[in-house]
Amino acid sequence: MALDYLNRGFSILPIAQGTKRPPKGLRWRPYQQKAPSARTVRRWYGNGKGWGVGIVAGAVSGHLVVIDFDDPQVYAQWAEGNPIAKTLPTVRTGRGYQVYVRCPGVRLRKCIWGEIRGAGGYVVAPTSIHPSGRRYEWTIPLGEALPAFANIAELGLPETESPRDREAEAMPEKGAEGVPVPPPTPQRIASNSLTLYQHRCQKRRVGLEDLPADVAAAVERCVGLTIPRRPRQRGDRVFAFARALQTIPSLREMDPTSLTPIVRLWWHGAAPHTSGEHDFGDVVADFLYAWPRVRKPGLPGVHAAFERATESSVALDFLEGLGLGESMKLLAKLCIELQRNVGCEAPFFLTCADAGALLGVSPQRASRLLHVLAESLAVIEVVEPGTKVRGTRYRLRAEHLHLATIGPRGPPGT
Repeated sequence: MALDYLNRGFSILPIAQGTKRPPKGLRWRPYQQKAPSARTVRRWYGNGKGWGVGIVAGAVSGHLVVIDFDDPQVYAQWAEGNPIAKTLPTVRTGRGYQVYVRCPGVRLRKCIWGEIRGAGGYVVAPTSIHPSGRRYEWTIPLGEALPAFANIAELGLPETESPRDREAEAMPEKGAEGVPVPPPTPQRIASNSLTLYQHRCQKRRVGLEDLPADVAAAVERCVGLTIPRRPRQRGDRVFAFARALQTIPSLREMDPTSLTPIVRLWWHGAAPHTSGEHDFGDVVADFLYAWPRVRKPGLPGVHAAFERATESSVALDFLEGLGLGESMKLLAKLCIELQRNVGCEAPFFLTCADAGALLGVSPQRASRLLHVLAESLAVIEVVEPGTKVRGTRYRLRAEHLHLATIGPRGPPGT
């Protein structure tokens, strides 16, 4: 079945038996960008462990979107009023129903009746077994081609917000003379410096769809920079996430309980890399504990250095004319910024995983670039080789140390 899904153009991943998560140690983020090979799939399912099948939503699977109805009655009412529902591939899950369609530009979104699973999410597919013991099964099977829609609104889905939420948003405020105050505008509200979406967030929880595009992009960046890469990092990374979110001015003064949908977005990315001992409720508790304890908002050190590196105007004369490409130049600037963080005498840490993630290349490619920077170009030197749990310690060579003193030095994490 897994190979059949792969041949249909879906990016798939194994699901541990009786769970909704990939097996421990499997990082599923790469499969949001590229589907696994048939060889990899055969290796996964040839181990005799009886793994289930997960399908990654979003562009990697041909803009797959799965409408996840947790309540069977809500699905039944929607299907009864929409004849098109009878033509859409549908799965009976352990709790409700899932409907498969194609639609571009849809991201993972929480609704009052379930979820719209687009980019950033995945679903457990037939013939996997739900934690309740019930097997996922097609009630309306996949056809040759998945139905496609230009806009998710064409499906006529139930309201994604509760009537109480809508009433809270629509309720006019009263001024000093009892006269209704006009609705807030996207500009700053002078009395309390809240933007329009912050005003809404005082009355209900906020997800990415409530945020202006630039703020939503900043939130997604904070998520990507702080999710753990291995088990036993959850606690530190949750605090790093809270600290990173507070670099966004419009979120800093908000009630953290209104940010739980954003925390869920972080959890979706973090879950495959954690030990599985803690659930979403534990993460929310950690986040609520961390939020008021952030004293200095900032991005994680290496990521803040990378932010400065992308804006750096330091001249890299030693790379001129070599045709090494932008990745090498950006890596050199990153090393300069990391050296600036610790001063001219101390070495700095950098892992191939971090360098690769920041540059948008594989860890193996990042390792080769670092080797060239150290051995062929003699820009940096290895002070102490890395281990499985600690990055390699580097230092700029003496003839290049002056580059770390050019321009003002920003404190780490700012």
